[in-house]
Amino acid sequence: MPNRERRGLDRAGRYPALAGAGYWPGGGLKVQSADESGERFRLPSVVVSELIAAVSDGRVDDLLTLVDPGVECMPATRPGLTIYQGHEGMARLVADLAAAYGRHRIEVDDITQNTDTQVTARTRVIRESDHGDVLARRTKSVYTIRSGLVTRIESDPADD
Repeated sequence: MPNRERRGLDRAGRYPALAGAGYWPGGGLKVQSADESGERFRLPSVVVSELIAAVSDGRVDDLLTLVDPGVECMPATRPGLTIYQGHEGMARLVADLAAAYGRHRIEVDDITQNTDTQVTARTRVIRESDHGDVLARRTKSVYTIRSGLVTRIESDPADD
């Protein structure tokens, strides 16, 4: 990926925002956990970082592997729907973000795992242009994760 730094990855392909959590891909940290039934899945903070990267890159197929079929998303972005539901809704969200921001990327400022099932992420949407990049919006989103899949996303403009 030629623009790793701009997509939230450093030159080694790591997510610096997860450094505090000790997560470095390939770094030996256990990046899976298990639910009550013993089924294995990725840590919630890893799921959220992968979801943000998929949305930023417009990779709908990858996004859909990270969300529950009944996912509900309440984004801060306008114009757009107040709530996006299910896989079809999440695919539409990616299209609506492109319509609202044009060429853009999402950068992660911070990802915090609040509980076993809840993660908060602070992100920035950056509009890209040939004349320079412009900060379009800062967002704080709370993600609910069950059995390794995102089931709910609630976003608001971030208070800085």
